[in-house]
Amino acid sequence: MRTHGIGLYACAMSALILTQLAVGCDFAEELTQMRAPEVVSFSPDSRVVGLEAPNDPEAVELEFSARMDRPAAERAFTLRRNGEIAGGRFGWSGKRMQFIPDGGFSSGALYRYELGTEAQDRYGNALPRPFRFEFRTGDSEGAPSLVSHSPLDGDTKVDPRAPIELRFSEALDRESLLQAFELTPAVAGSFSWAERDSFVRFTPAENYRADSEYRVRLTTALRSRSGVANPDERSFTFHTGPRSDLALTELRVTDLDETLLPTDAREITYGIETDDRLTLRFNRAVTLEERRDLITVTPRVSHSLRWSADAREAELEFNNDLRRYELYQLTALADEYRFVVDGPRTLTPRVSEIWFNPDPEAESGPEGSGFTRLQLNDLITLTETENAVLRVIIAHAVGAEVELGRFLEAFRVVSSEPSVGFELLNVLSVDHEPGSDAVLSDYPHERTSIRLRASTNPHPVSGTLRLELAAGFKDSFGNRIDEPFNLSLNY
Repeated sequence: MRTHGIGLYACAMSALILTQLAVGCDFAEELTQMRAPEVVSFSPDSRVVGLEAPNDPEAVELEFSARMDRPAAERAFTLRRNGEIAGGRFGWSGKRMQFIPDGGFSSGALYRYELGTEAQDRYGNALPRPFRFEFRTGDSEGAPSLVSHSPLDGDTKVDPRAPIELRFSEALDRESLLQAFELTPAVAGSFSWAERDSFVRFTPAENYRADSEYRVRLTTALRSRSGVANPDERSFTFHTGPRSDLALTELRVTDLDETLLPTDAREITYGIETDDRLTLRFNRAVTLEERRDLITVTPRVSHSLRWSADAREAELEFNNDLRRYELYQLTALADEYRFVVDGPRTLTPRVSEIWFNPDPEAESGPEGSGFTRLQLNDLITLTETENAVLRVIIAHAVGAEVELGRFLEAFRVVSSEPSVGFELLNVLSVDHEPGSDAVLSDYPHERTSIRLRASTNPHPVSGTLRLELAAGFKDSFGNRIDEPFNLSLNY
């Protein structure tokens, strides 16, 4: 009897465990069933879709994260062709829904497919957010560019209810135009479309303010109907009254706080670098017509102006580096400005000193008995050795580096007698030190000392040596020597 009782107890416990396991599984399944379904992939997924290749799509397909309530998903789906609802039939394969439009896709049409939040899975969980995608069939369009507009840039005495008309090179995505169009000051109004969405008219619902300037701006949010974005902003201005005279209110160095003053207030501005840019600020927007021949620079140097979106500010950039120590005059409207290019970053590198030690046993300091500072036409004594030392000191702009590879390419020793040897073997050291060049004492500079080991071999016949640094040698800032350095010596 006791054994039989134990058997009944074991069966009861097994049944209880199985029941608990079943309840746990049901609870886990209920948790997974509470997740909202998502669209995990879709096709077509390109903004421009061809129709001639074998793999080109014949249907819209949406794949979900869960099995869907098919009737609810189909009711929530819409395909539009050029704004009109397109008919078709549905097909399903597991979690994938397919919609095949009647007659297939048409060439040169704009399609938009959407799935609303009415779509739900088999457990009643709704799509958390609407899904939509837009594509165009046929060849890709170019970026939309503004071909013409009215009013014209700089127009004055514009009618207080004049519409703003914009004509583009491509058919536009209407929603993107609404995002990209800015009118400042803001005016309420409405848009109308024509010419297959390449022409748009903004009609103000109220009068523009009297004697006021308005700016129309088209941002990079603009895109064509096939989704090609506009890469550049465009803007123009018009005025409802007479336009005030244009005046330059500020001229400053772009990357500095330095402001240039007209010649009647300060004769010359110093400290300009060869690669500096200048910023010009005007009292109002500058029209396209007014920008012609607005700036002149003497001596003549190629330059370009990059305008701000509101056309009140322009950055003047010189297409070639300005010449050091050159006096320039900039004329803008009736104002004249003079400046000298002598900034500390644009110092031309130069050979400051050269020292020579023919005796490897002598003191190593530049002022020691073994070293001699070489001057033009000095007489030097050569010995047969591979341990002679040549020390070349180059003065250059503060912060610049003398790149060893460039130096070794540009520096050489030339002998009048081929039998006389003076061969540079290797680099012993490269040291940096504060500037002490007497010629450059008025300019902040640094010095780089390069010690070179040389092999020398004398010849009974006297001759000349020439130390050369080729023209075009430049530092890490790009400052280069304009003329080659030459130092002639006798032996």
